Amino acid sequence: MKVILKNAKIQFLAICGFVLLNTTLPFLSNAHAELNPSDLIGIWTTSDNGIQHDYNKAKIEQNCNEFVIIIHADLRVESIAFAKDGKFDLWSVSDEKCSFRESTLSCNMTTRSRKRIVSISNSVSWKLEKVNQTTMDSWTLNGRQISDTMFRCSRKIIDTSPLMKNLSII
Repeated sequence: MKVILKNAKIQFLAICGFVLLNTTLPFLSNAHAELNPSDLIGIWTTSDNGIQHDYNKAKIEQNCNEFVIIIHADLRVESIAFAKDGKFDLWSVSDEKCSFRESTLSCNMTTRSRKRIVSISNSVSWKLEKVNQTTMDSWTLNGRQISDTMFRCSRKIIDTSPLMKNLSII
C-alpha cells in the first residue's frame, strides 16, 4: 500500500510540475528585460523587414553601413540612410531632446534629402522592447505602422565623425 501511495504522490507531483511549467514558461519566454534610457544610447541599425532576431555579425555590420539610428546621451536622435556613394540619402534629426516614457521614445524629427527638406518637425514615436544588450524590437506608433528589430552597431558615437562629414547640408 505504501508503494502505491508513494507512486501516486510522485505522479501527482509530476503532473503538478508539468502544469506549472506549461503555464509559466510562456510568460517567462515572453518576458523582456526592463528598458532604461541609458540602454538606448549608441548607434543602431534595423532589420530589413520586420522583427528578425537571427542576424549574424556580418549582416548587422552590412546594415550599419546602409542605415543607422544614432541615439545621443541627451536622447536626441538622428537617423541616416546612406546612398551607394557613402553620402547620406536621407537624414532625420530630432529638433530637440526626445522623451522616453513607458518604453516609448517620442521625437519631433526634421528630414532632409540631398536636395531639399522633406518634412519639418514630424512627430514620431517608437515602442521599444529590449531583447538583450545589443538587440531591441521596435514598433512605430504613428504614421506608417512599421515593426523592426534594432541591432547595436560596433562603432561608437565618437567614431561617427567620418560619417558626419558626408552629411553636409546644401
